[in-house]
Amino acid sequence: GVLEIFAVSQGIVGIRGVFSNKFLAMSKKGKLHASARFTADCQFRERFQENSYNTYASAVHRSPRSGRQWYVALNKRGKAKRGCSPRARPQHISTHFLPR
Repeated sequence: GVLEIFAVSQGIVGIRGVFSNKFLAMSKKGKLHASARFTADCQFRERFQENSYNTYASAVHRSPRSGRQWYVALNKRGKAKRGCSPRARPQHISTHFLPR
């Protein structure tokens, strides 16, 4: 595969690019980026949905006002959406990924 998903602790995972050897991370502004080192920004909460898909939410960053979790989401072209986007919710199809 292109991505390697590995367990950090129960319910918390890290996502690493196999070819780039970099980790997926979410900034405190909700932007997804690659990180050379594995930090707290690289930890995501994995949740199994009822429709057999997985969602990934930042383990450390959330909305300051509402406390809403920020999710990894892709638009229709495969470009990363901001995790703090109103459309980046667990019910939205852009946050659903096939299980590993």
